[in-house]
Amino acid sequence: MTRKIIRTRREDLPSAEEFEEMVKPLLDRLFAVGRRLTGNEKDAEDLLQDTLLRAYRNMEKFELGTNLGAWMVKIETNLFRNAYRQKKIRPGRTDFEIAEAFHEEARCHESPDRLPTEELLDDEVLRALQEIPPEFRAVVDLAVFEGFSYAEIAEAIGCPIGTVMSRLFRGRRLLREKLREYAERTGMQIES
Repeated sequence: MTRKIIRTRREDLPSAEEFEEMVKPLLDRLFAVGRRLTGNEKDAEDLLQDTLLRAYRNMEKFELGTNLGAWMVKIETNLFRNAYRQKKIRPGRTDFEIAEAFHEEARCHESPDRLPTEELLDDEVLRALQEIPPEFRAVVDLAVFEGFSYAEIAEAIGCPIGTVMSRLFRGRRLLREKLREYAERTGMQIES
């Protein structure tokens, strides 16, 4: 199925100030998605900055009347995926440095818009989320923490709904395996 992209004329695009007002309500959500994808605040801030810049530069590709948040999450996810591929080719940090950066992450990015589910997660759960491969992590994050539908996730990451369903199933299974000990220690029941 091909989607028709409605291109807006350049003169109809929002000004920088209008764009800022449009995305202001989305910033905390985009930051939270970025933090869960990258595993730390510094990289999440960089990813958010790149997302805003890319969205503004490509505003003519945004289809008016559709979900701006989902469109921006798609941009953010694509930027993360591309950066991950580059790091995989040229790894820049060791596992120890990644773990250290994760532990240094300030959990003080408090905001009234912050998702309650994120507040309930402790470091071990967030660390387990970071340990699953990024293609599964992105889908689990968008489904569980952001509440996106299969269709919205498919649009955000640019793949078919069947792939989203498969990645969500496999991502949840990987997360469940990583959290089995944690669940036993805390008295939680994990479905098999």
